This record gives sequence, C-alpha cells and structure tokens, in this order.
Amino acid sequence: MAFALASSGSIVRKAGKNVSSVSSTSGTILADLSNEVEHYVNTFCRYNFSGNAATINVNTSAALELAVSNLAAVGLIRYDMSGYTTRGEAEDMIQHLEFEANKVLTLVKDDPFRKFVIDGSTGVE
Repeated sequence: MAFALASSGSIVRKAGKNVSSVSSTSGTILADLSNEVEHYVNTFCRYNFSGNAATINVNTSAALELAVSNLAAVGLIRYDMSGYTTRGEAEDMIQHLEFEANKVLTLVKDDPFRKFVIDGSTGVE
C-alpha cells in the first residue's frame, strides 16, 4: 500500500534538489521505495502501521512520516547519485536521513511508545 505513511512529495523533497529527475518523477520507483520502507517499518516495530494508517493518532503520525520519508529518500538517493555535486554530498545526506529515521524507529519499536503512536494513550492519567 504505497504512500500510506508518507507522500511521494515528502520523499522527493528529502532527497534534495540534486536528486535524479528520472527517479524522482517515476511513480513506479517511488511506489516501490515507499512499499519497501513501510514494510520494513511495520516489521521493525512489530505493528502494521501502513495497514492501519487511517486509525493512527493524527498527532503522532508525523513521527512515522519522518521515518518513512527519510528512509525512502535514502533509497532514492542510492538509486542514482549522479546528480549530486560529489558522492560525499549524497553520502552525507544518506547518513543524516538514516540518523533521523533511526531515532524515531528506536522509540516506536518499544511497546509504550508504539501504543502512544497508535492511539495516543500514554498510561498517564
């Protein structure tokens, strides 16, 4: 279910202005990357976020969007690095995007945080 957690626009934007125009305008490539990352996030966090996207707490869904769009942007950059000024520029962007995504996923994989993302409940009254 492509683009359940992050839009194609957010993926392309995070890949930066030097991203390949071929890959960034290909609906097939973007959908494939979106699906791969959404399935990865579901597996990593042990919850089907993409299948239940409509029921995720609207106030916390932005964190999932950040993780999914960042990781999909990594795939977009890796697909074709030729547009970047140097390979180092592309690799720096990849490291930054992965770092941000991993911060979110490390939190969300734990039960209390995952529950908070799903329904907004904190257990605090």
